[in-house]
Amino acid sequence: TSPLNDYDIDNKKDYDIEYSNYDKTDINSKAPICKQTLIKDFTLESLMQIHQYNERGMGVYADELGSWFKKFDQYSKGNDKQQWLSIFNNEPIVINRKTNNEHIRIDKPFISVIGCIQPNELEHLAKGNKFNGFIDRMFFVKTNATYQSINNKNISYRIKDNWSDIIKKILQIGLQYDTNDVVNPKELSLSDDAFNTLVKWDNKNQNEWKNDELKSVIPKMKTYAIRFT
Repeated sequence: TSPLNDYDIDNKKDYDIEYSNYDKTDINSKAPICKQTLIKDFTLESLMQIHQYNERGMGVYADELGSWFKKFDQYSKGNDKQQWLSIFNNEPIVINRKTNNEHIRIDKPFISVIGCIQPNELEHLAKGNKFNGFIDRMFFVKTNATYQSINNKNISYRIKDNWSDIIKKILQIGLQYDTNDVVNPKELSLSDDAFNTLVKWDNKNQNEWKNDELKSVIPKMKTYAIRFT
């Protein structure tokens, strides 16, 4: 997340300069906007407020995913899970605030979420009905638990610099818009070899799909396979 943090720091500096020069008495002057790409502590509504000015998409880093799950519906009377399902499917999000008549509409929401969770806590959450259908959309990676002794090993500067350059190049890619000024995602076609590999992988999943415990998971994994490809 370091390159994204650096990007947000630079955006904040630019915002501070623009805001200091902003004439609040001029009714024709638009207030500057501070853009963010990485969010850690938020409500879904505040996240959407930030997202509407970040059309490229956003990242959510939840150090403890269990806390993120438990915040669901804390302020929205049961609507958070449905909104996150819409975000996963890239469906429009609409939020109307009664307090100031603010209307937020995001036609192409894109939010990536990453974080950690203890296996026992994940098992506890999965047993309840509250998150059924939602947890199926999470892509979990289990690591081998090993004791990390104190050492002086560090990631090389070359790897850090290469990673930073990759992120910078992605952030510099221009956005495309349709006739309604809505972001129009660029479609990437698979090569014949890539498509054939995807089909072979999908065919292997047919037998697994007969397993009742995996029926709801495999279709979501198919979505991830295509997105990662």
